[in-house]
Amino acid sequence: MDSGFKLDSLWQFSNKLIKKIRGSGHDIHLEQVFDMFSSGSYWDNLLGYGKANLESPNNVLFLRYEAMLEDDLGHVRKLAQFLGYSFTREEEKNIIAQEIVKLCSFNNIRYLSR
Repeated sequence: MDSGFKLDSLWQFSNKLIKKIRGSGHDIHLEQVFDMFSSGSYWDNLLGYGKANLESPNNVLFLRYEAMLEDDLGHVRKLAQFLGYSFTREEEKNIIAQEIVKLCSFNNIRYLSR
């Protein structure tokens, strides 16, 4: 994912969060997000989670968006295992993991949020 897309996503997310907390009229300006993004705090935070995952993989799960897009089913299984709820053979047979992927898809979530 390129830096411009990450910056825009952070800006959009920050504005949605602020509006939920403080109401409308409290937008965060792109310049503020750019300063936070380019100052290193974003990258330091990201690097910190990456290091924590390497040092303690049983306590910190580090997932990359791009990798999740490439193998959504594998990541659902990985997340379930990390949480201590691996899928049983019966659940795999009944395509439970695939159903979770379908329920969490952008198209389904977009439909549910209407």
